[in-house]
Amino acid sequence: MGYSNFFVNVANFYILTGWAKSAGRYTEDTSVLGDLHIDANNVNLIVDQSLTFAQAIYSSMTKSRVFLRVVLDSLVNMAREQDIYRMAADLLKPTSPIVVCDQGYPIIAVNGTLSQLIYFLNFEEAEIAGTYGAGETIPNLFTDTTYCQVQMNTFASMDISQGIFMSFIGSSSGSTIHFNHIFKLWLICGSVIFLILVIVPISIIVASYLKMINRVLKILLNLPQKSREEAKQNLFNEQLESSEDKFRGNKQGRSLKIIICYINQLCNNDRNSCFICFDV
Repeated sequence: MGYSNFFVNVANFYILTGWAKSAGRYTEDTSVLGDLHIDANNVNLIVDQSLTFAQAIYSSMTKSRVFLRVVLDSLVNMAREQDIYRMAADLLKPTSPIVVCDQGYPIIAVNGTLSQLIYFLNFEEAEIAGTYGAGETIPNLFTDTTYCQVQMNTFASMDISQGIFMSFIGSSSGSTIHFNHIFKLWLICGSVIFLILVIVPISIIVASYLKMINRVLKILLNLPQKSREEAKQNLFNEQLESSEDKFRGNKQGRSLKIIICYINQLCNNDRNSCFICFDV
């Protein structure tokens, strides 16, 4: 809406400038501004300076309507997901006063939407542009009924546009808070799902592994003394061979180290104190 109102004011500027020139109070001499060639390559002009005043007014009004159409199209797309009447009531509901003048003075105001107000301004400015384009002059612009309606409604459109801008900000803030609650909800649900799908299976696997280890240890502890002695001797022999291979630089001997800590008197007399250490 800001761009649309901006070009309404640009058209109003050319209306004033055109009238000032016709009254002999405007010159196109820019020497008082100094050398402007420095801006020739890095400044984009809002309106082509080669246009006449009437053409510049028409060009500005066209741009105003284009930006208004962009806003309206965006609201149509947003209407699929949210209440646009709450967001932009002044733009869509007839709450904007449209001032009507007679003999250069405002006499009445009727309610309309902001879009209707801007289209009304475009129509009134087009009427003045037509007067300029026909080579006619306006004796006193400030007592002209058409320009009275342009001037009075331009101020109203800017005030209402500011209110719509604040409504957009408020609606965006409300949407942000809403999505923030949804994000927190998903965060909590995601954490619970993670615990169920990851932590619980891991706990079951660890518990099963510990149960298997305890079962193996019980089987080993229930072996006869002679079998335990033979197993111990075989493990010590394997450890000795592994140490010799490592000393000789054998890579296969370095892939795995097995250190067995075995306490004979505890294994013989107290099975609960017997332990085996593996260092991999």
